[in-house]
Amino acid sequence: MSERVVELWVLAPDGAGKVLPLPPLEVSVGPGQRLLPPARRAVEARYGLDRPVLELFVPDGIEALERVPVLLVLEPGTGVPPGPVEAQSLDIGTLPPLLRGRAASWLEELVGRVATPALRAAWSRPGWHARTVAWLDEALEVRGMTRTGALEPQRAWGISSVLRAESSGGAVWLKAAAPGFHAEPAVTRWLATRFPDALPQVLATDDAAILLLMADMPGGTARDLGGEGSAPGAVHLLARIAGAAMDDLPGLRALGLPERPLARLASDLRAAWSRADPVVDLRLPPGRLAALVPWVDAEARNLGALRIPDTLVHGDFHAGNVGLDGAAPRIFDWSDAALANPLLDATPWMQDAETAAESEALWAPWVEAWQGSVPADALAGRRHAVLGLGAAYQLVSLDAILRGMEPELRHSLADSAQAYAAILDAAAQGLP
Repeated sequence: MSERVVELWVLAPDGAGKVLPLPPLEVSVGPGQRLLPPARRAVEARYGLDRPVLELFVPDGIEALERVPVLLVLEPGTGVPPGPVEAQSLDIGTLPPLLRGRAASWLEELVGRVATPALRAAWSRPGWHARTVAWLDEALEVRGMTRTGALEPQRAWGISSVLRAESSGGAVWLKAAAPGFHAEPAVTRWLATRFPDALPQVLATDDAAILLLMADMPGGTARDLGGEGSAPGAVHLLARIAGAAMDDLPGLRALGLPERPLARLASDLRAAWSRADPVVDLRLPPGRLAALVPWVDAEARNLGALRIPDTLVHGDFHAGNVGLDGAAPRIFDWSDAALANPLLDATPWMQDAETAAESEALWAPWVEAWQGSVPADALAGRRHAVLGLGAAYQLVSLDAILRGMEPELRHSLADSAQAYAAILDAAAQGLP
């Protein structure tokens, strides 16, 4: 994938009803690069505005565009950028059509004409950044550390915000999660205590605010270094964690993890996606998802017959959530953790395979990792079933996640839902 050019439009309100009419900036984003850091640097360099970011809005329908219009919303504040800036407030009509609706909604809110939407993320509300910096500084002080650089956002979207800061003890990462992921700080703390070699070092957590502070990890992710095929050890590590977690299921339940047994998967899928108001279009033929529910029910019964107990499931296990410190994997981003069948984590691990042979190669470590509980010959031929069941599981997850997001932001996860729907459909047909 080549470099892409972004046309960055900035909403910089002054808190008194005026929004600076700033010309757009051009920002280039390379393959795999997050947009938010270079966007913030460009705004500070050109306009001298160093304010917390409330939202980076990437609209739907940009796939065929050579120049992608993006909206960066800054927290209200003071300061006039150098150079000529017109006196009047921004005219929404000067923005690209794909941005006008979202910009108009923000302006109405920021000048006090409408209330903040109930589903608005905490990090997209004025004042959150200052409170979070104060919490970070206190957390570092407890550990005898001090912050030596600004808390810089790396990613902010409808379900989480990830920020980074330099400290006297090295770089630290702060993650804030949406209410639907309220157990993430507690379960990550639980895991880091029991498996310190398997996760990034946890420095502090705030369960009420859903904040998680972690030390930097040396090395990149498995995705950076070659994808899932480069890290079969991560599958074995996850199986070790899942197996050990079976000994403390009451403790995990006490953390507030949802329980999602295989026996309920088909009914959960039906309930989530048979509503009159689906959160996204799955791009399946009419009635097709309903026809897949009996297949899910039958295959769930078959897999359940292997009698692998429910245990801790990561929920979003792929190469982007595995750090590699040398050859040693560390698993992070436990937002979607639940108590369920551990084989369901194999679907996101295999989902990007382009051929049946690639998929089989990615499935092999799962067969090996669980052969102490299930004979390899009883599990090896179940790749299609696990792929489909895991996809159904993800669709149930995504329905809840999307319903917790502002409707205007749901398109950011639409492709994930459509991809899992396609995997479920193909698995039910026995396709590679």
